[in-house]
Amino acid sequence: MTTLPLSELRVIDATKGIAGAQCTKMFSDFGAEIFLLEPVDGHPLRHRRATAIDHSQTSPLFVHLHAGKRSLVGALSDISASNLISTADLLVDDSMTADEVARLREKFPHLVVTSVSPWGRFGPRSENPGTDLTVQAEAGGMKFRGPPHLPPLRGGGDIAEYMTGAAVSAPSLAAVIQARSTGHGAWIDCSMHDVMAIAASNYCDLLDSMMGRQARNGPLRITDTPGVEQASDGLVGLNTNAGHMFQMFLVMIDRGDLVDDANIARLNNRIAMGKSWSDIVDPWMSTHTVAEVVAAAGELRVPVAPVHTGATVISDDQFVARGLFDWCDGVPRIRSPFHINGARPPLQQAPLLNDAAGDHSSLNRPRTENHSSATHNFLWPGFAWWISHRGGSAAWPLRCLRCSVPKSSISNPQAIPMVCA
Repeated sequence: MTTLPLSELRVIDATKGIAGAQCTKMFSDFGAEIFLLEPVDGHPLRHRRATAIDHSQTSPLFVHLHAGKRSLVGALSDISASNLISTADLLVDDSMTADEVARLREKFPHLVVTSVSPWGRFGPRSENPGTDLTVQAEAGGMKFRGPPHLPPLRGGGDIAEYMTGAAVSAPSLAAVIQARSTGHGAWIDCSMHDVMAIAASNYCDLLDSMMGRQARNGPLRITDTPGVEQASDGLVGLNTNAGHMFQMFLVMIDRGDLVDDANIARLNNRIAMGKSWSDIVDPWMSTHTVAEVVAAAGELRVPVAPVHTGATVISDDQFVARGLFDWCDGVPRIRSPFHINGARPPLQQAPLLNDAAGDHSSLNRPRTENHSSATHNFLWPGFAWWISHRGGSAAWPLRCLRCSVPKSSISNPQAIPMVCA
């Protein structure tokens, strides 16, 4: 692996949650040197796990988010941390108030400070507690999830935290690029609430307003059916947004006699049927394995995918071919989701608590400053590679940063997957 594009950067992670850890992980994946500030008893994510057993080991979540970083026990107010800040390009934090950030930036004018919080550092809710659940609810994303007759559901997997970390990483890097060229830092204030308002809503209310339609005051929730279905040995996901896809689904489950039934062809009607619709689908699904369902749907060109579990995902042939998972310290680890010049960044180990304390040469390394365009030219390719794998959404942070983003034409529009109807 050649030198990674952000290897000249030094970042301090003073966060306790997933959002900040995900942000600094993206810097680490591209070669930046990350120092993780931890309390004496260790970072909270060291002890966070899905089960109540094996608390003697560092949690897999901590290993995933903080692998490749250096650990330093201390707080931002400590002298050792202050010396480290003077050599850093970026500080990511999730607890400082706006006033504390202002005082820190006055002392270290070169520093870029990124604040991550549920509601942002100003506004009427800025001091309120918040969780992944509450910001999803308040951002409107839960309005559309779950069966209409049941309470709404949140998107699982701490999605607000991970999306916030990914979203704030691009402007943080852009600010660092500018700071290394000018010597003047910046403050990036990122709200999980803001991120989810953009990322977790399909803008139905905005569309209604633009089209002059009356606002929808009640719950607007639709569950795809067929959607995630139970096969004999696991779950499988199906999509029948287009009419011909639904007809082929009926053929697949040996109910071709319903192909011309206009009533059952409508999604809302199938949802209203409840158990009577399940009684049509379940007899065939329950007698076929996931592999058999995937094969049958594929032959009829019905969009389909197995719903993996933790035990099966690591053996998925596509992931195996691309080398996404590897074994380290006796457990499967997920690697960075990209290749640079045909190779993934190397898999790294999680830090031992306070493992950087004795490395005086590294801790006392002076900060390199470059006010010419050389630093900008060195870092900009890293920024371009960073967002290039994000597809169409990659242009959004660039546009927010006033970059010129030309839109390339699509030579084969039929190859675009349909995501909604």
